[in-house]
Amino acid sequence: MYDALLIIPGDGVGTGEAVREIITFFESNSLDAGIFLLSEGYKEKCRNPCGELSCGSAGAGTFPDLYATVVSGKIETRSLWWVDDPKIFLHTRSLIGELWSGLEAGNDLVIAVHSSIPLIRKIQGMLLFPEWKDPFSGIFVVERNTFLEYGTPGLLGPLLPHFLSRIPWNEVMEVPGPGYEKQGVRTHYGKGSRVRGLGQIISYAIAEEKSPLRTEMGKIVRFALVGLSGILVNTGFLYIFTEISGIFYLASSALAIEISILTNFMLNDFWTFKSRTGLIRQRWKRLASYNFLALGGMAVNMGVLYGLTAGFNIYYLYANIIGILFAFLWNYLTNRNITWK
Repeated sequence: MYDALLIIPGDGVGTGEAVREIITFFESNSLDAGIFLLSEGYKEKCRNPCGELSCGSAGAGTFPDLYATVVSGKIETRSLWWVDDPKIFLHTRSLIGELWSGLEAGNDLVIAVHSSIPLIRKIQGMLLFPEWKDPFSGIFVVERNTFLEYGTPGLLGPLLPHFLSRIPWNEVMEVPGPGYEKQGVRTHYGKGSRVRGLGQIISYAIAEEKSPLRTEMGKIVRFALVGLSGILVNTGFLYIFTEISGIFYLASSALAIEISILTNFMLNDFWTFKSRTGLIRQRWKRLASYNFLALGGMAVNMGVLYGLTAGFNIYYLYANIIGILFAFLWNYLTNRNITWK
């Protein structure tokens, strides 16, 4: 029975010396560790590099091979560790103890957070997994029974998002990790696999009632519906103030915009994010934040509209639709991660 089964790319092991050092580091933490080399062409790539250590002291093969051996009990382990670069433990020795402590504390999934994350990864994470700083990390640990409950042999693409889309987030923990290095094992997933993997994740979120990602997707849909209702409110009050009350149309527009912001806020507060708790003062703070960020959304919309129209000669109505989409992303991401954090 291993305490930790390290899942590492078959061509990322490096030398047998590095593998032995990693095993030694685990032993110094009183943990019995095994290696599973995860690669399609592992027979050619792993025949010699391991030296005296037999190739993958626990085994080697594809992800379905790994899943089958763990399910059947051919490999007995308390936890499975995904490591995009096994040498990471040579440079960040304390990481082993921190990840293991997270499991010992009762968490089903523990993630090593990179100290620097590319912007595109940050945006994806803020949209789908806003509670986590590095939901695409290549270093994470899953408890064995959790792996069997939430994993399937046909998973595609980067695996951490799959687990985060299914495991309750109160059973997930993050610990400080290394800086953002080369993607390592994640480069093994081609674009086709990534797209199909995203399709799998979305299908799980739709089909599984308890999926935390389903909850987040519901918030996005409700936020969009509230935004559409705001357009109707804005247009309606603009007409009432201008045509019926005789107010100058620019003043009417300002009043209509503010009313639509207020109605949008109330709907989002009570329906989208269900913020029914808290003092009145906290709700006023959220309103101020929402109002301020809405101005940012307007600036994004106008900036995209001007840039596409003046810079790329795109028809202004088409450019405005694109601007609205960018403004929607701005409004949702900033409000989800600031106003209703």
